[in-house]
Amino acid sequence: MLQAIHRSHRKPWLVLGDFTVILHAEDRIGDNPISLTDVVDFATCIDDCGLIEHPHQDNQYTWSDKGGEARIYSKIDWALINDEWLTTMP
Repeated sequence: MLQAIHRSHRKPWLVLGDFTVILHAEDRIGDNPISLTDVVDFATCIDDCGLIEHPHQDNQYTWSDKGGEARIYSKIDWALINDEWLTTMP
């Protein structure tokens, strides 16, 4: 769906949401295995759509399983923007 939107126009756009997937290995800490296929698919989609992560200064991790000492932290919520967004929405 994102790729169809990307092909249909070149206006500034922002994509926000819980994608339930990480983009980099450092986006998860804890003992939960990372699906390399999911990471590659997500990264490829973002790249194909010309999107980048919106700069942020808040907490890196957006989800936790609240699992006691073996707690898992992940960044699965993303704000993605295109170049047009960067130039028109400083």
